[in-house]
Amino acid sequence: MAAKKTRIAKSKTVFTALQVYFYVRSMDRSVDFYTKTLGFPLRVRFGNFWAEVDAGPVTIGLHPGKKGKAKPEEGGILSLGVKDIENVYTSLKEKKVKVGKMHTPDRGKFFMITDPDGYELHVVEFDPKWKKANR
Repeated sequence: MAAKKTRIAKSKTVFTALQVYFYVRSMDRSVDFYTKTLGFPLRVRFGNFWAEVDAGPVTIGLHPGKKGKAKPEEGGILSLGVKDIENVYTSLKEKKVKVGKMHTPDRGKFFMITDPDGYELHVVEFDPKWKKANR
């Protein structure tokens, strides 16, 4: 039995998503993960107080947690779109990133990775037919 398709009406909104940010334990380790491991360009860094990486339509902000603590259990999940998910999956495993199981629902493929502070990131490649039908 096929899943029921629900269309979401497009509406005008006052808000635009600009940035997601994470509290991190180590600025150096987190900046290295997001720039060197995942390949996002560093936009700005203010010592050990703030850093931003360019993630396309939004930026990822990194800020030290209080007393050197991160709070991944209190955060959301950032979704990262890719074009060649199989290659990305293999590459991240080779870089020793904590990579979860590949899932293959009708809408495409996805897996989860974990950053150095325990935040989960959702890596997804949507099936072009699904994307076209849901625009």
